[in-house]
Amino acid sequence: MAEFTKENVALIRSIPDKYFAQVQQVVLEGVQKGQLAPEIAKRIQERTGVAESRAALIARDQVGKFNGALNAARMKALGVKRFRWRTMRDNRVRRDHEDLEGKVFAFDEPPPEGLPGHPVNCRCYAEPLVDEVLDEETETPPAPEEERVTETVTEVPVPAFVPVPIPFVLPPPPRGEIRGDGAAVAAAHPVLAQTLGAKLRVDDFDSDMVKQHVADLASLPPQMLESIVERLTDVHISVKPLTEMGASGATKVMDRQRQEAFARGETLTGGDTRNVAEVGGMFVRARRNGVLVREVLVSESVPHGSFSTAIHEFAHAVDFELQPGKRLSEDPEFVSAWEHFVGNASHRYADNPYLTDREDDHGIKETFAEGLALYYKHGYSSVAQAFGFAVAEYLDKHFSAEAWGRRAQPPPTARPAARATAPAKRRKR
Repeated sequence: MAEFTKENVALIRSIPDKYFAQVQQVVLEGVQKGQLAPEIAKRIQERTGVAESRAALIARDQVGKFNGALNAARMKALGVKRFRWRTMRDNRVRRDHEDLEGKVFAFDEPPPEGLPGHPVNCRCYAEPLVDEVLDEETETPPAPEEERVTETVTEVPVPAFVPVPIPFVLPPPPRGEIRGDGAAVAAAHPVLAQTLGAKLRVDDFDSDMVKQHVADLASLPPQMLESIVERLTDVHISVKPLTEMGASGATKVMDRQRQEAFARGETLTGGDTRNVAEVGGMFVRARRNGVLVREVLVSESVPHGSFSTAIHEFAHAVDFELQPGKRLSEDPEFVSAWEHFVGNASHRYADNPYLTDREDDHGIKETFAEGLALYYKHGYSSVAQAFGFAVAEYLDKHFSAEAWGRRAQPPPTARPAARATAPAKRRKR
């Protein structure tokens, strides 16, 4: 880690040579402690006296380089040899990186730019080609009979088992089997079988997009999945349109109501004029036959526009259901962060009416869901660039894996109040 930091700090050309060692020390200490880019930037500014904007750029750049190199090292350690270059797919992507989008490289033979995240202020990321590793493991033919070697196994003492603490213990037994292509899903992502179980239905798991939706859902902190599973009626991922999904049939009723409204010249909040069948994902909260149904639906039939449709819609469910009777996005702290995002034109999506519409808190709810989708998909720095540091800080504070771990811990047992005793009287001499 120290050598990596030294090499990358040496690439900075905007600070005097005499400050290199200090910046190297600040960056090294920051990444070791898990500090965020704003914290590292503040310390760089204090040590070197460079402008605030320059310190912020250096911090973002160094943290991005470190995360990119760390992810590459992790993938190589797991046996993943190649990756697909992915950009953020927006108008801020540099031209030469647009040309790299979707191309496949080996971790040991990256393009001249280096690994994703290595160029200055690069927001790209490496999508590991995990399937190649799985194919190698499953397609290796058995050795011919004459080439097989019988090994002599020598028994050795087994070391004593030392339990290692983990942030979340999966609840036994499973909650019933995943429906649809459940066996394949459970084999690929056991965490979904343990947390969502029979509440989850996956159709057409051989579809690459459906696989990606499922993988995104499985990447969420297990405590997040566990937190609201009992309040959900259905979680359904499929290639079908939404009108053919969900156990309650609520989407068909909603589609008819929308078409009737559009025929009257009405539009939905945020200017939405799509029928339900034209929507790529939806969190349905509706009353059917006197019963309140809550369904997370993700369809491959049409594009959604989110960084992750599955995470976006599940985030809506968490927003509405984690604290019954109150949305999480109503938190004044988040509303203040959203106001800061809307009021700053430099944020990437500050002019997007779908995220800034104030009617019925539409923009607040959508920013909450899309912020979490971006946070879990690409991390803190991407949220800061898209929605501002205030939104990024809020989500990191309340919805990081560590924060979910704290939510899952039982509250400490209150100690009984000590009985009040009268002060002892002093004896007179």
